[in-house]
Amino acid sequence: MSLLDELPHRCSIFRYKRLSDGIGGNTFEAALVSEDVECWQQDAGASTIKEYDKKGIRVTTSIYFVEDPGVDERHKILITERFGVAQANLDITDVSNPDVYDVESGPRPDNSAGMGVVWRVDCSDKTSNTQ
Repeated sequence: MSLLDELPHRCSIFRYKRLSDGIGGNTFEAALVSEDVECWQQDAGASTIKEYDKKGIRVTTSIYFVEDPGVDERHKILITERFGVAQANLDITDVSNPDVYDVESGPRPDNSAGMGVVWRVDCSDKTSNTQ
């Protein structure tokens, strides 16, 4: 069995929507887009970190998918399960939750692992909802 047959993590994908608060400001609401999506969260590689650092963007994590997850910079990814074990904190709004990732790039095909093509999404672990 190949790793691509069953990735070791699962996640939920949320999209943040900006809403008016009625007094001239904005609030944000997280809308669930997909859940129970197979993925593989890894620390970002040095070359990836350097690539984004040149643009002033802090990337800490790359998350891999077997199909294009259809995300962009308005999305957050919550890792819900690692190796069959459910994560304890599933609160997407908890700024201290280490399993919430801000998407910093749209998905890109990646064949660097030599196992076939996966879709790589580069993310940061900051959890402020300021999109």
